[in-house]
Amino acid sequence: MIKYMIPVPLVRSLYCPVEKVGSTFWQRFIYMIQKSSPRKRKYSHPFEVDINLALVHRPKPLYQAKPSDFKNDFKFMFVRDPYKRIASAFVDKLLAPNPLFWNLFGRLAIERFRGVDKNRKCFHDVTFSEFVQFVVWAEKSRRELDAHFQVATEVCVPCTMKYDFIGKYKIF
Repeated sequence: MIKYMIPVPLVRSLYCPVEKVGSTFWQRFIYMIQKSSPRKRKYSHPFEVDINLALVHRPKPLYQAKPSDFKNDFKFMFVRDPYKRIASAFVDKLLAPNPLFWNLFGRLAIERFRGVDKNRKCFHDVTFSEFVQFVVWAEKSRRELDAHFQVATEVCVPCTMKYDFIGKYKIF
């Protein structure tokens, strides 16, 4: 579970990113505070940080670490209603123009739940129902799992890692 944690050494913290729960914002924020001093702020708001810059230059996850290595660090994560998270993943990755995810998950969902069409070149029209069936199948079969719809408790393992703060992401 430590492999997903992103260290924030400047403030002795560990962040466990759960996709579709504000993780892009938090990665921009972490980049912003790590790359600028209070006297010379390059960025005044996380949205000023280019997402590609924040993702490429984020602190590396801690693959070899153990929970005891971080007992004094502030550990935090955010959760979201799982149904809203799935809906958000569908809108962001499959409904909006996103050829990468159309080819990855659109293709898998359509072929598995609609049928194989050898002449099909684009998988842009996956339905929400097909996507939900695909997510359920992926979770049950433990195949083709993706962080955008993997269960948050499997990514951050709050029963194993003692978090200091678990926030709830909510859009009204």
